[in-house]
Formats: sequence, C-alpha cells, structure tokens
Amino acid sequence: MSIVDLKEILSKIEPIRKLPDKDVDRLWLVGGSIRDAILNREILDFDFAVDGNVKKIAKNFASSAKTSYIVLHSEFDECRVVYKKKYVFDFATFRGENIEQDLIRRDFTINSLALRLKDIKDGNFNLIDPKSGLDDLSSGMIRVVDGNSFKDDPLRILRAFRFSSQLDFKIDKSTLTLASQNAESLSKVSKERIMYELFLILENKQSWRYIEEMAELGIFFTIFKDAERLKQTYPELDLWEHSLSTLKELEGLLLNDAFMKKFGLDVGEYLDGKKIQTLKLGALFHDIAKPWTLSEDEEGTLHFYGHDLLGVKMVRSIFKDMKLSNREIDAIALLVRHHMRPHLLAREEDLSTRAMRRFLRDIEGEAVGSLLIAYADVVATNNGDVDPLEKLLEKFVKFKREEEKRKEFKRLIDGNDLIENLHLIPGTIFKTILSTVEEEQLEGKIHTKQQALELARKIVKKETTAENTEIEKNK
Repeated sequence: MSIVDLKEILSKIEPIRKLPDKDVDRLWLVGGSIRDAILNREILDFDFAVDGNVKKIAKNFASSAKTSYIVLHSEFDECRVVYKKKYVFDFATFRGENIEQDLIRRDFTINSLALRLKDIKDGNFNLIDPKSGLDDLSSGMIRVVDGNSFKDDPLRILRAFRFSSQLDFKIDKSTLTLASQNAESLSKVSKERIMYELFLILENKQSWRYIEEMAELGIFFTIFKDAERLKQTYPELDLWEHSLSTLKELEGLLLNDAFMKKFGLDVGEYLDGKKIQTLKLGALFHDIAKPWTLSEDEEGTLHFYGHDLLGVKMVRSIFKDMKLSNREIDAIALLVRHHMRPHLLAREEDLSTRAMRRFLRDIEGEAVGSLLIAYADVVATNNGDVDPLEKLLEKFVKFKREEEKRKEFKRLIDGNDLIENLHLIPGTIFKTILSTVEEEQLEGKIHTKQQALELARKIVKKETTAENTEIEKNK
C-alpha cells in the first residue's frame, strides 16, 4: 500500500463519493491514515482538517452515510461519524489559518502530513509535509513537532510510547527528554484518557519494554505513585525490578507455544471475554503492598506478611481512581489476592481434589492467570526453582479435565431448598453451605438430598454457635 492507494480506498466509501464538490474542496486528509497507508497498515480511521463549517460538512457526510454525527469538542469544532460500525471519520477545523499552520501544531512529525481530498480524487498526491515526517517514517522515529507539543497536550507523552509500541518505532532522544521534563503535567489529564493509552501499550506482546522506559523517565511513577515505593523499599532489594521482570516473564510465557502445549493451557479460552491488560497489570502489581508490609526478623530475614491481602485493597483503590470498570478491577484484585496460592499448593506433597476445587472456586475464573503469574514470579526471582509449579500445572490440567467430565453434575440441594426446608434467610451462609455440600457430594461422601440437608443443618448450627460465642466475648 502507498498514499496512491488512498484514492482507491476512499473511492470505495460511498459517503466520500457523494460529498458535493464544495465540501471536497474544503477537506484535507491528515495524520494517521496517510501514515498508515505509507506503512502498509490497515486504515479504519480517517481524520479530516476542514477549512469551513465543520458541523455542516459532518452533517452532509452523515446524511450520505445514513447515520448521524456526534460533536466531540464544541469549542474546537470537532465532529465524528462512524460508518458501518467499522470506519471512523473525524472532522475538525484548522488549528491555525491554513493547513500548514494546522500541521505544525500537531503532536508528532509522522502525523504532521496532509493531502487535499480534491487532489486525491484527481490522482494528484502532493503531500504536505512541513516537518519532514516522511523522513521520520522512513527511519522509524517518533519525534515531536516542536518543544511545546507536550505542554499543549500532556497525553501526547503516552501517545509517543503507544505509537512506538504499535509501529515498532524508536522515540527520539530529545523527545524522551521533553517527555520526562513534562511528566508531572500528566496529572492534569483525565484518568480515562491515560488508561486508554496505557491499555493500548499493554496490547504489545512485549509491553514490559515500554513500561520499563516510562519508569526510567519517571513517567510511570507519575501515573502510579504507589509503585515508585517499590524502588525504595530496602537496600539491594529492588521490588520494582522484580515486578517488571515478572511482567516480562509472563509475556514470554504467553509467546511460548511449547510451554502452553506441554501443560495443556489454553490462554485463548482463559482470556475469552477478558482483557489481557488486566492479566498483565496483575503481574506488574502483584507485590505492590510489599513496601508497606516489610519486616525483618532477628536473623536478618525479610518478611512481607499479609502483602497479598493489603495488595488487594491497594489495587482496588489505585484502579478505582484510574476509572477502570468494576469487572477489570475485580480481575486484577483476584490475581493479586491469590498470587501466592499456587506457591502454597505446589508445596503440598499430597494435593487433594478438595484443595484444588477450593482454589478454582475462590479465584473465580482467574486460575490460569494466577498460575502463569506464579510461574513468572518464580522465574523472575533469580531464576528460582519451577519444578514444584510445573508439577502443580500438570495436576491442575488433569484435575480440570476431570472436572469437565462432571458437566452433568446436579446439585443435591439449592438455595430454594435452604429456604423451604431450613427456613433460612438468603445471605453469605448460603455460599458456605452450598459449596461445602457440593464438595462432599463430588467426593462421594453424600448421595441423597436428605444427607445434604442434614449436612446443611450441621453447618448452620456450627456457624450459629460461633457467632453466639463471639457475641459473648464482646459483652
């Protein structure tokens, strides 16, 4: 593909073909679509700089597309039209008096490119390139248009790393220096926009490289201030380096087909409906609470008792503040809460099916992620001994297959039985009763509904006794 192919691409888009000549004369295709055409990348987003009434042109375009337009930014006159749920067309007024002034106010030289739509339709490809963006595209370089780029929009700092990760380009040294100098200004940017860019960076199969560079420049720690303390915990103990190494090793495992095949792990199945970014954030933040739980015994051995539990509270607070969804926060919290669980299970000489079943129940679908993080955690710890975890992985896969054979499994009792027969009020005790009854049933210890109800009565009695005891203590 080349910029010449843009004529054919645009000619296939009906609303473009139907634009009246007076609108075509006022439109310049700018930035990403030209860049991606030159790089032979798929083009789904088209940005147009408009010399005229943006809303009127967007309305005409939307009418031809048999859809509607939305106003993105009323102050700067920016509108968007989504066509066939696939293509995105953005229209914005000139950032200056003409197209040249518009381009020199953009973020990076590789995006400071323009072609007049009329010229494209006529087969004339007179590329407007005031900042030598074509040269930077050829050399694979991300470079700011000028020294004020990050001051004008601090989010561009993260966009530099996003483009670097997506295009496999290097970031110019002077641009990196400017990014570091302006890092604190990211505090002025909305959390949603920051996480949007960070999630795009984490899509890269080796995102650890970009996270590492952002950390070295202080950018990552400006966003996640609690993470900076990982670097300052204890002499000769760099918890940040370990956390980053865990992410690196995790990403290595995700690319290791032989490893996945050996242990029968299906990451695609695990990630179905989930986001790989939450898995990676779970790895990166699994030890976030260690600086707050550090202690040293008389022999000089360091301990981090309860760092998994405190870690849950911390990541919930951190990512709630960063405006992640409850589902995403829950996934990260589960991975942090149970990142030690595989290590403990791996130490058991005779691992029971009950212990494995409880692990699967407690981790609520994040088992594969937890096991992968635990494995990466060990490798990142001075290439620790992975034999116990490999044996656990073998047991896990075998157990999982056996569980799949139990798909016809039917509970002896359910919540309605507890209400009708034991006259219980729905609450947390229901989960305790039903999970215990299920375990006993799967292990063949009970076989009838009557036995299940009798076991339920015993659990209720036990819980009630414990509760009464606690009340007496507090009197």
